[in-house]
Amino acid sequence: MIEVHDEHFDFGPVKFNPKPLQQPSIPIEVGGISAPALRRAGRLGDGWIEIGSTDLDDFRPDSPW
Repeated sequence: MIEVHDEHFDFGPVKFNPKPLQQPSIPIEVGGISAPALRRAGRLGDGWIEIGSTDLDDFRPDSPW
């Protein structure tokens, strides 16, 4: 059950069903093509979403991104 009572939200208790099958949690996918975004995806994410590139050259080590 989730319950929140603060300056921004006032609700609860709430149940969420069905629960995710993945354990311990649902996968987190990180997006972006900048060097910091790619590092963050590798460090924190379970997957990566590419948005906005037009070809594979965007992923070269010398890419401006």
